[in-house]
Amino acid sequence: MSATDARLLQIDFESATEGILIVDELGTLQTGNPAVEKLFGYSAAEFQDVRLAGLIPCPFAEMPAGATGSFAERASGAEGPNHEAQGRHKSGRTIPLWLSIQPAGFNGEACHSIIVRDLTLQKAYDARNIQDQRLAAICELSSGLAHESRNALQRSQSCLELLAFETHDRPKALELIERIQRAQDHLLELYEEIRGYSAPMKLKPTNVALDEVMQASWNELQTLQVDGAPRLKTRPTSMDLHCDADRDRIVHMFKGLLKNSIESAGAQGWVEVQWTEAEIDGQRAVTATIRDDGPGVAPEFVSKLFRPFFTTKTRGMGLSLAISQRIAEAHGGRIVFVPESSRGARMDITLPRKQFA
Repeated sequence: MSATDARLLQIDFESATEGILIVDELGTLQTGNPAVEKLFGYSAAEFQDVRLAGLIPCPFAEMPAGATGSFAERASGAEGPNHEAQGRHKSGRTIPLWLSIQPAGFNGEACHSIIVRDLTLQKAYDARNIQDQRLAAICELSSGLAHESRNALQRSQSCLELLAFETHDRPKALELIERIQRAQDHLLELYEEIRGYSAPMKLKPTNVALDEVMQASWNELQTLQVDGAPRLKTRPTSMDLHCDADRDRIVHMFKGLLKNSIESAGAQGWVEVQWTEAEIDGQRAVTATIRDDGPGVAPEFVSKLFRPFFTTKTRGMGLSLAISQRIAEAHGGRIVFVPESSRGARMDITLPRKQFA
């Protein structure tokens, strides 16, 4: 090989985006390119003292001593030269890898190159895809169960009403009937959550005033607060808050968001709503900011807030925020959690004014 060819090969080696390791026939690590140093978290100086089995314990730490055959044959085994493996970052965390082991030359001696590809993102994508498929199956099953159970609960409710009429002169029996009715109402609420998340989103848009819809959502929730409710604070605005939207869906969306704020703030707290002009995808829009003075959201839960069936509460299915996000997106809008430096939580809901024009 000419000096020019060797120099070009060196440039390719150093600039490659995938990690490359060079090992001799005994499996001793000779060198690695900058990409592989970055992958495993070592500096160039540190990398000189690293053993191959320390970087990629599986399979290299498990290679049988004294085995015959080339390094590639011993390392690959029955899986062949291209296979998955597990690496170990300098920090100790495990890295899923894809390896390709090939004969090569280094400084005039026979050796092997190991191309190393990080599979972390691919594994995360595959896991998410499997989760989405399972969730779709769960939603389809839950939707059917919710429909049938809802009908059964309505029949049960009719029977309870008749029973209450028959026992109107027996206070203890009426008290028991009332407790059963409350339990059934809770079950019905859970079934409606599942049905609301899994059912197709068919919108019937009209021109609605968002502040009026927000207030109506708040008023509906007030009737359910047996232990008192926080104070609603609204900032006066001269903005035109009309928007093309499905009123019933937007009420449902605001109720889901406000309910979380009410439960977080508690009876002695407050919930604040503020309106601002906005833009989304080049269209004029309105943003409603909902704040509360509750304990806020722990940092480790922020990325999971809109995930279906995620909840930190003892009641509920963990679908209200997922449904609210789905409604906003169906209108061409979005909901964003905004971290606050002080106490409390904040949600920004942005809806386009003329999505259906």
